[in-house]
Amino acid sequence: MSNSPRDFAACLDVLDRGISEAPKEPNPEPEDWEEVAASLQQAIEAIDPSALHDDPGFWYSLLFDVANGDYSEGK
Repeated sequence: MSNSPRDFAACLDVLDRGISEAPKEPNPEPEDWEEVAASLQQAIEAIDPSALHDDPGFWYSLLFDVANGDYSEGK
């Protein structure tokens, strides 16, 4: 999942910021959420490269949900 509790917390913070800064329009394009997920993946890898070693795993599952728009305000 993450290398340490500190890395896990930092990754959660990145996830929270990324989702809160995501598209706010009522019907964002699927590509918009895919871009958010890709950006989050890069940020998570920068914090803790080991976090994405397990596929499927915790972070990949969350990134998949983000890419599908599951964290949009409309859902």
